[in-house]
Amino acid sequence: MSIVENKTLLKAPAKAAHFEMTYWQQQGMLSGSAGGRNLAYFIAADNELSDLPMVLRHYYRGGMVGKVNRDWFLRTGVKRSVAEFELLDWMHGQGLPVPRPIAALVQSKGLFYRADILIERLPCDSDLFAYLSQKPLSEAGWAQVGRAVAALHRQQVFHSDLNCHNILLADPADNDTEVRVWLIDFDKCHRVTESKQQNTTYNEQWKSQNLQRLLRSLHKEQQRIENFAFTETDWQALMSGYQQAGETAQ
Repeated sequence: MSIVENKTLLKAPAKAAHFEMTYWQQQGMLSGSAGGRNLAYFIAADNELSDLPMVLRHYYRGGMVGKVNRDWFLRTGVKRSVAEFELLDWMHGQGLPVPRPIAALVQSKGLFYRADILIERLPCDSDLFAYLSQKPLSEAGWAQVGRAVAALHRQQVFHSDLNCHNILLADPADNDTEVRVWLIDFDKCHRVTESKQQNTTYNEQWKSQNLQRLLRSLHKEQQRIENFAFTETDWQALMSGYQQAGETAQ
């Protein structure tokens, strides 16, 4: 077993029990959950591990393999929870709108391992999907989403699953006029290598593909949900914010 910690956010060393939902339930600190088949659990602030509210997430396999092997991964390369922890820590240090990682766990057995991560729970109101299911987002809000994605791309971070469920929103705070935006779920994401950054064509392609993935997710929900508040004008506002932030991907 190995644990990676963000010691600046901890009140005490993390232990394996801190990565178990039942432990926090017994402590009376479990405040909710989100997600479908693979739940993320919310842990209240001012708990025994950290002053921050936290999200606990276990790593699961997807696709056909996941039907017979839910959560064991082959021990090759950097472990998924550690990779996400390190990427989040680096991105937050660059000022990107992402949650801070608190701790990551790897439990090995033979050639395989299981993994969990604890991250900061952000002060958001909903994800972009839930928001648009209830009401439209303003033009300024869409531009803010575009700027958040552009900030990620400026730092050469490829988000492998950029969709409307992985963008969190909060209504403007006091004395603020803009909606707040964060990006989440950086499992299997990475920074583009320096050698590939020099390839202009490659850079334009992966950024464009990232944006198109987000657009497809919005179109998918638009077809599935009645009165889903998304129009092509909204996408133009997002792209305007993206381009104004210094990116040129289409």
